[in-house]
Amino acid sequence: MEPDLTDVVAPLWSAEHTRQALGLSHHAMTEHRKTRALLAVHTSDGDWFYPVAQFEKHDGKIQVNVALREFMTALPDRDPWTISVLLRTPAPELD
Repeated sequence: MEPDLTDVVAPLWSAEHTRQALGLSHHAMTEHRKTRALLAVHTSDGDWFYPVAQFEKHDGKIQVNVALREFMTALPDRDPWTISVLLRTPAPELD
């Protein structure tokens, strides 16, 4: 049996947890999601979740990894679930 897609990209944060962790307004969250400055996956239930693999802690603050942000915005036509799986796929040749 194949794993559920959410299990592959887990852990995921809820929209509210992500908003609070990043210190963003609801409007800013929406804009970041639309511009791919923030990777969000949409579930069949209509909810938005945010893969934790995109975040890093810098000077005590949670932020989106800058290199990943560039990666995500470079792939505007790719499904966010696909990008989320890529983030969680081991690549030993890249250390």
